[in-house]
Amino acid sequence: MPAGVKARPRSGNPPGSTVCSGVLRDAFGDEPPVRTAARALSALAAAVVALAPWGCGGRPAPARSLVLITIDTLRADRLGCYGDPDGLTPNLDRLAGEGVLFEDASTAVPITLPSHATLLTGRYPTATGVLDNGTYALPDDDVTLAESLRDAGWDTAAVIAAFPLKRRFGLDQGFRIYDDAIEPPPGRPQPRMRVNFVERDARAVTDRALEVWRALDAGRRFLWVHYFDPHLPYAAPPPFAGRHASPYDDEVAFADAEAGRLLEAIRADDPAAVVVVVADHGEALGDHGELNHGLFLYQSTVHVPMIVRAPGRLPAGRRVTAPVSLADVAPTLWALLGVPAPADVDGADLLPLVGGGPPPERPVYAETYLPRLEYRFSELKMLRRGPIKYIDAPRPELYDLVGDPREADDLSARRSADAAAMADRLRGFLAEAAPDAGARARTALDPETEAKLRSLGYLAAGSAPSGSEERGRDPKDMVDYFRRHGEANVAFMENRFDDGIAILRDLASRAPENFMIHHHIGSALLASGRYAEAEAEFRAVLARAPEFSTDYRLLATAQERQGKLEEAAASYRAEAALVPGSGRPYELLGRMMEAWGRFDAAVAAYREAVAREPSEAEFSRRLLEFRLSRGEAGLAVGELSALVERHSDAPELRIALAGAERRAGRPDDALETLSAALELEPYRADALLAVAAIQLENGRADLAAAAYRRVLALDPGNAEAREGLVRAGTPR
Repeated sequence: MPAGVKARPRSGNPPGSTVCSGVLRDAFGDEPPVRTAARALSALAAAVVALAPWGCGGRPAPARSLVLITIDTLRADRLGCYGDPDGLTPNLDRLAGEGVLFEDASTAVPITLPSHATLLTGRYPTATGVLDNGTYALPDDDVTLAESLRDAGWDTAAVIAAFPLKRRFGLDQGFRIYDDAIEPPPGRPQPRMRVNFVERDARAVTDRALEVWRALDAGRRFLWVHYFDPHLPYAAPPPFAGRHASPYDDEVAFADAEAGRLLEAIRADDPAAVVVVVADHGEALGDHGELNHGLFLYQSTVHVPMIVRAPGRLPAGRRVTAPVSLADVAPTLWALLGVPAPADVDGADLLPLVGGGPPPERPVYAETYLPRLEYRFSELKMLRRGPIKYIDAPRPELYDLVGDPREADDLSARRSADAAAMADRLRGFLAEAAPDAGARARTALDPETEAKLRSLGYLAAGSAPSGSEERGRDPKDMVDYFRRHGEANVAFMENRFDDGIAILRDLASRAPENFMIHHHIGSALLASGRYAEAEAEFRAVLARAPEFSTDYRLLATAQERQGKLEEAAASYRAEAALVPGSGRPYELLGRMMEAWGRFDAAVAAYREAVAREPSEAEFSRRLLEFRLSRGEAGLAVGELSALVERHSDAPELRIALAGAERRAGRPDDALETLSAALELEPYRADALLAVAAIQLENGRADLAAAAYRRVLALDPGNAEAREGLVRAGTPR
């Protein structure tokens, strides 16, 4: 059997295929080919690749549907097709039987945003620069899978389940529809709360994904669906809660059931749809002392499920054992769909490997900077060569995953020559990394972002270190420190601020280099109303990390609560200078000025917020609401019109302008403005609802009903549209 491909039991031809040549039988069928010279093997692989996509009956019609499903925090060993005996994932197991399962797939980063950045670009974080959640965004010049498909004529959409993948972090590039509205519209079931973090659970994600699927052009369509449910804290809804060995397993079963509901609808609509299912990372669940993910690079968080189904193009039931990476997914799909790939990618096209060829010549690499960014300890890097895994840490580690899959036996001392060779390979790979990648990818972190990420188990991050800094402590020596930090977070979630602050002050003395702990102490003091003490903690952080924009924001809050209005305004402006692409500092400055009765300063700040982020609907709504609250609809029309002229591609601005025009008694102008917004984004339910309301006011019930029906075609559960149809005299 060719390297990296596992033989199936002898049971006839592969499902859904007809063996019609010796080449196909040897590569895809039951009998392993004779191992010959490398040249013969390469020729076999080339022949397989040439024949496999269209078999014996001629080339199939080009694929017209691609569905990418990512399931957050899903351990590979919880799937039945990866060996779990508990029957948690019957739907994913069925999908694996219909396609190709990669037994040894690795994430590039065990953190949500950077892992998805690699998945969608085929580039490692050494190239994208995306190192963590919240403080990085994928740069505009990175080419995503969605962008390349869009340019090839595909209609593209994404449905996102949780905050770390909001459009502000750059993954919306190339998607016509990027549905990251975690909070549902009025009249829809509210999402579950995870402490202070809101997410769409798997049921809501599937409901919305099916609505978006129907809104896509059926000619060629790409849908990415993100599920979040196996993530902490584990809280599956009935009937899944309490049915399995652990709450985590309950969540896995729930995610599988909802992914199965989506897959069933896709199969019925397009049986030949290409479907890919992966996880962004796993979950440690206590392995190696880690409770969740991000701190270490052991298999419990790095090993991920990866399944590709392509009827008529890839064999059913194939299992590939060679190590692969999430960086390989986009290059493989570009090749499978016949779409040109960008020139500068790190991943490899896996079609030759699936066809029996040798593993691709590229490194399987992973890293985590979370220990550095959030604790000022050492970052970690990983390199794979076959079953040999090397972890670059202050005390390096070497494992043979065939004999030691749980990584209990560090071989670095006994096999020092192998460890040195792997270290050399890693240095060679890193020498080619872009030195400014992290700086390009940095973005703003606002207090809402920080609070939501903290509730996920992510802490506020500082800036990326320079190459001249010392590595810092080895994370594996700090397991108890991490545990105690987690206890402090739990105390804060339970409003036991004094207990949590006491823990953090003790940790501050144990690792004084981790100045970021003063950020957490300050945040707790701020939440408990101890504003002067909080101000001192934030100043301590900024003295060490003046580039850390978040603490200027929190410093401003502490100053305002003490009545230091001018100092607070200066702190907001200091943050704005660090993050010129973010409108949030000015939006918050406007709120403060409005609260203190400084209305001219407030409106100027709101205008600046909108100008900086015209696609952020919240900012334009805030400007509109401020003017309307003061009876200044005409002024709102003028300001928003000027902003629309400057940012003509932002439908959010046009929708806000239409609201101002309607309040100013100009309904015809409002309809024209909404029509322009819908030309930019035809799926905007808020624009359609506004059109319907104006038409009802104009006495045009027929036109109002048509708009309401368009909303329901996108969102069948929309209560406002259903009620509107009744008011229009045409109940659905």
